[in-house]
Amino acid sequence: MTRRALQWLFEPPSIRDMAPGTKVIVYAILTFWTAFVLFPIYWVLITSFKSAIDVNSG
Repeated sequence: MTRRALQWLFEPPSIRDMAPGTKVIVYAILTFWTAFVLFPIYWVLITSFKSAIDVNSG
């Protein structure tokens, strides 16, 4: 990539804004973290509706 493209991706247009490349990275990390945190809650809810035999059989 050229210097101009890298500046556009990673230098914010103003102090209050985030650069587009930084935004993509931040939102990717937040999406991963959200899935990581919510998956155990999903697992507990799904498992709570199963019988003991279904839970133990996998």
